[in-house]
Amino acid sequence: MASIDDFKNNIIFSDLTDQMIETIIPLAKVLHVESRDYVFREGDAVENLYLIRRGTVLIEQRLSDKMTLTAGTITVGETFGFSALFAEGTYSTNAVCADQCELIVINGQALMDLLQRNHSMGFHVMKSIAVVFSGRIQRRTEQFLRAVTTHPDIHDLKH
Repeated sequence: MASIDDFKNNIIFSDLTDQMIETIIPLAKVLHVESRDYVFREGDAVENLYLIRRGTVLIEQRLSDKMTLTAGTITVGETFGFSALFAEGTYSTNAVCADQCELIVINGQALMDLLQRNHSMGFHVMKSIAVVFSGRIQRRTEQFLRAVTTHPDIHDLKH
């Protein structure tokens, strides 16, 4: 069972009051996942938001039959599966456990319904999500620029 501390230790929910968190806990289930098992795969229906209680999850994008790119590494206290809050459809990436994981799983639609009923809680959660997205975009931009500037063809153009 998820606890108040599980949510207080998560960047998305850390600003919420205990009373707010107590309204989310009934929506949460704990899931144990083995190393190298998938949490979801590209093409699976978008459904849940995941909080990492223990372990590390890799967000991977398959580029070809022979190549997979790790787009992100999500660790304890972090969240993934945000599409469950914002979109219908299917996941565009894979989420695979790098080691044994304990995840807190929350149905995205049920959480959104709760946040729409409590605007103050919704504001705090969405503000935290915006901070997380901003950091991830910044990291990916840095990775992209590093890859571009070290590419041999680009290097030749600079000189």
